[in-house]
Amino acid sequence: KTWALGLKVFIPPGVEFTNNWHSLVQCPQANVLNPPFSLSLVAPGKFALVSRSDEDSYKVIQGGDFPKGRWVDLELEFRMGGAGHVKMWLDGKVVADKDAILRYKGGGNRCNLKVGVYRGKAATPYEMRIDDVRFGTTREAVRKN
Repeated sequence: KTWALGLKVFIPPGVEFTNNWHSLVQCPQANVLNPPFSLSLVAPGKFALVSRSDEDSYKVIQGGDFPKGRWVDLELEFRMGGAGHVKMWLDGKVVADKDAILRYKGGGNRCNLKVGVYRGKAATPYEMRIDDVRFGTTREAVRKN
């Protein structure tokens, strides 16, 4: 199954991404601690599309700059599984288009899609705004015109 997600994200200019994790999107599977697929925000102001095939793995399949101080239109399309694929757009421009294993070894191709601020312990405050969340099975279904 292909998942598609569209949303608007605003991160104020003064917000710092720490070296701890800040997940914006994740798709955990049943009975596992860490999700096999996530979109994380990492220091010093980057995004990281992350794949895990077991509890101890952590593979950044694509990373890049994530704008601050303005609303950003984010679109994400991905397929879970051993032959997984992820594609991501920021403000309509492709920033990631990768094949990757998006499941735990021996796990199925299903997950529970979660959107929101999931954050590890940090000493600094953090702020993010999310609006206009759209779900579908294709980018066209979630695309803002």
